Amino acid sequence: GKGLLERANNDPTYDGVLEPSSTEYQKQAQLYLTGNVVINSLACLFIPFAWTLTFRGTEWWERVQELHPNQAAFMGLSILVATIGDMSGNLLLRLQQLTIFRSPSAIVVCGILSNFWLLLFPEIVFNSIYSSGISEVGFYWE
Repeated sequence: GKGLLERANNDPTYDGVLEPSSTEYQKQAQLYLTGNVVINSLACLFIPFAWTLTFRGTEWWERVQELHPNQAAFMGLSILVATIGDMSGNLLLRLQQLTIFRSPSAIVVCGILSNFWLLLFPEIVFNSIYSSGISEVGFYWE
């Protein structure tokens, strides 16, 4: 904040002068922050699996794989698609640098939509497989 600017500008060992951010930059940063909050909220859907695996341990996960042999492949694909969704934000920022996207709001909207789609993609593709014993939440209690 302002205290940091004053400290840096009054420091005799610092040669430069720090200026406050422009209003336009502050609005853009707020927009990106809002997009990050939405995307990270979607990412929180992976917390139950991570929490369960952490507290129930390897023995539990091995038992789940014995009961549901395809579960590990499904979870692996879900995590891969989520990682791709996370990296799509970096791609969108690169596309802005190449002036393919000119509007910061377009980047945020595309980032949210791509993450939402990549979150739903495994659900849509593997919905028919659920009847064969794969579940996203059913195995947590086994």
